[in-house]
Amino acid sequence: MPAALFEKARSAAQLLGEVAGEFEGGVLDVEGAKVLVDVLTRCERLAVAGRGVAARRVATAVNWKHAGHRNPAEWLASTTGVSVGDAARELETAARLEELPATADAYLAGELSGAQAGEIAASAVVDPDAEASLLSLARDGASYRSVREQCRERVMRASDDAAHACRLHETRSGRSYPGLSGHLVVHGEFAPEVGARVHSVLEQKTDEFFRAARQAGTTELRAAYAADALAALILGETAIPSPDVRVHVDATALERGYALPGDPHDPSAVAPLRRGGLPGLRARGL
Repeated sequence: MPAALFEKARSAAQLLGEVAGEFEGGVLDVEGAKVLVDVLTRCERLAVAGRGVAARRVATAVNWKHAGHRNPAEWLASTTGVSVGDAARELETAARLEELPATADAYLAGELSGAQAGEIAASAVVDPDAEASLLSLARDGASYRSVREQCRERVMRASDDAAHACRLHETRSGRSYPGLSGHLVVHGEFAPEVGARVHSVLEQKTDEFFRAARQAGTTELRAAYAADALAALILGETAIPSPDVRVHVDATALERGYALPGDPHDPSAVAPLRRGGLPGLRARGL
């Protein structure tokens, strides 16, 4: 890599540091502050995209092992100060973009946030025809939530039930790691049929802790009771409640008796399905 590129990167970082050092938020007018938000957002996007490319190179060269790290995500997390989960997603996006030049170009040009790039890349890998329309959606200023929903809709339409279920099962994950505040962070991603049961059991156990606390005259945030419930379930300190599973399917698919790729994912046009009925149908929403 030319030395000039390193010098440009260092100069950009120095210049940005000088700009940040001159900030006095209290003297900025509102319109000027909005302009700075836009400019600095573009700087952030450019920096994160470039970092992803560089980090991907380190990951493939397994240099992270020399520093005693167990995997590339752990190395990147320690280097950047982000969580291991965020680092893993950044590396995964960088890997996918190697096969998606249009999205890679948009990302490196600062047109996409890291989250948008990750969602579009994950969708385009499954449905390459979706890439152009998803990029257009992001460029038109759609919110991250809108981009994410469209990406996942395209994935569902492009996948048959068996392939989609297999992919979700293969990409399941569970991690625990120290959080920046000193807490232990537990992160899990489950296939829907398992996730629905986990969610149901956790919600019921959380409700039990909440009701008991209220009867005792104490009230904390629901998230605190959810943490207590999760710990109790993992440590086996309480009985495990039966899951309350509610499955919804497309009304058209229900009448047909099976689902097809491309069936609309419309929450207003679904019918409830009892457990055990029509086993060939995949749950569309829980």
